[in-house]
Amino acid sequence: MATKKAGPSTHELTIAAIGNKASVDKHRILHWLDEKAPRSVVYVSFGSIVRHSPAQVLEIGRGLEASGRAFLWVIKEVDASSPEAPQAAILSHPAIGGFVTHCGWNSVVEAVSEGVPMATWPHFSSDQYINERLIVDVQRTGVAVGVTVPDAHVGAEEIEKAVSGLMDGGEKGEGRRERARELGRKAKEAMEIAAIGNKASVDKHRILHWLDEKAPRSVVYVSFGSIVRHSPAQVLEIGRGLEASGRAFLWVIKEVDASSPEAPQAAILSHPAIGGFVTHCGWNSVVEAVSEGVPMATWPHFSSDQYINERLIVDVQRTGVAVGVTVPDAHVGAEEIEKAVSGLMDGGEKGEGRRERARELGRKAKEAMEVGGSSYANVTRLIHYASHHGQAQG
Repeated sequence: MATKKAGPSTHELTIAAIGNKASVDKHRILHWLDEKAPRSVVYVSFGSIVRHSPAQVLEIGRGLEASGRAFLWVIKEVDASSPEAPQAAILSHPAIGGFVTHCGWNSVVEAVSEGVPMATWPHFSSDQYINERLIVDVQRTGVAVGVTVPDAHVGAEEIEKAVSGLMDGGEKGEGRRERARELGRKAKEAMEIAAIGNKASVDKHRILHWLDEKAPRSVVYVSFGSIVRHSPAQVLEIGRGLEASGRAFLWVIKEVDASSPEAPQAAILSHPAIGGFVTHCGWNSVVEAVSEGVPMATWPHFSSDQYINERLIVDVQRTGVAVGVTVPDAHVGAEEIEKAVSGLMDGGEKGEGRRERARELGRKAKEAMEVGGSSYANVTRLIHYASHHGQAQG
């Protein structure tokens, strides 16, 4: 790891050398950053896998030097087991004004969460190029170094130009930084209201408190059950589609660990702020939505019963709109997601009719569960039959 500014001291060039303990690096790095002006330092890191050739390392160093900016550059050793730089702590430091990144998803998420604009340099995997487009074209919080093919050699001039564009002032630069800060604020708010902690009850309190501040039927709830896991590319498209819809949304993104706590779905769907539900059409989710009178945007994922449930919702009950998936594990674009969410939440005669039918089904479902209702009566008869049959067998 190297740190640099114009006219560096030997101390500054060596404060972040990787030692035996990563904690020592963190202390030294943050101490060095504490001495720098706000948003004056460029952080440069290409993840845990990328290893550059000596020639490329030289060009990066020349480009950073020519930019005239102080920089903190992570140079990975050949040994992949060497300690990682404390990236989250670095990106959250007020001295960091920009991040030159390989566009790996973890790095992108960490930078977005801290409101740091990026210079994008994807290296090999296709999702890194997709993430670059998200940063540069959609969020407009970054500048592209200009790489179009994997493992391309990038010259010092291109690196200097990207870093200067990232860090310099002017209307474009200020706009980029403000958009990055705004995204950071939104990310922190989202993490606060729905971060999974040790107890789901904590989530429930935060989520419901957030919903309490929203207008009736103004929020889209998005959840695909306990099993579905989307690819990074699909997660990106869902996020773009939801953002483009212009609606407030509460989106459950499952961790890889299947044992992580579930979102309090029944409590969410029963909240008056919820105006629609994007669902995988699992039966439990369908029943909960119907019981609460919530219309649905249907997106079945794999099992045949999910497609049957979609037909029930869209064609029979007429309380939902289809995203348009016809085969399992289909990739769905942002435009299709935006269209479905907008159709689900917008007004007009069709939308109002859909919502009224959903509310009527919800009323009937609640009546059925009350004393004297059809479901209550059927369960009572089942209990009576099981009890009587058991006694007869005994």
